[in-house]
Amino acid sequence: MRRHIIGSVVLGVTAAVFALNAWMHTFATIQDKGYQIGNVFICAVVFIVAFIDGVIEGIMRRVETRSYFMATALAAVLVAAISIVGTRYRINATKHYLAKTYATLAANGPPFPSELPDLVHGTSIDLISHGYWVAEDRKLFEVYYHDGSDSFTKVYPTGQWDWRSNKYAGPDSEHE
Repeated sequence: MRRHIIGSVVLGVTAAVFALNAWMHTFATIQDKGYQIGNVFICAVVFIVAFIDGVIEGIMRRVETRSYFMATALAAVLVAAISIVGTRYRINATKHYLAKTYATLAANGPPFPSELPDLVHGTSIDLISHGYWVAEDRKLFEVYYHDGSDSFTKVYPTGQWDWRSNKYAGPDSEHE
């Protein structure tokens, strides 16, 4: 067993580095979405190759190398899942925060504040790209967030999430 310590440590450290890198790209920007697609594709290829090699090594009764291949396949699945789950978590946390903020502002009625209220619970690291727009007369406002190349907004007084376009930052912004 001692001869496998170094290989196990290298595999564990490599998986941890890739997992951390996957977590750092869960902010749902356009670049992060591209990274996520590439990451999942690479993880799928690694999983397939490692799994097939593990099966072949198992058939050939090479238990040691089979275990490494199966561990590599498992690490690929976990790394792929981290970026997908992390992005979903951040989008859901942002939507929840903005819906709660919208409800509070709408209940108080106009005039609406010129800045988005501070986050009360949680940390801002949980939130993805989001924003707030208020009209000059402060009688209308909207909250919005970006999910890759898409933007979604909740406009007062309708209160429904609507799709906007790319790089949306309020009615006065230039966007695609």
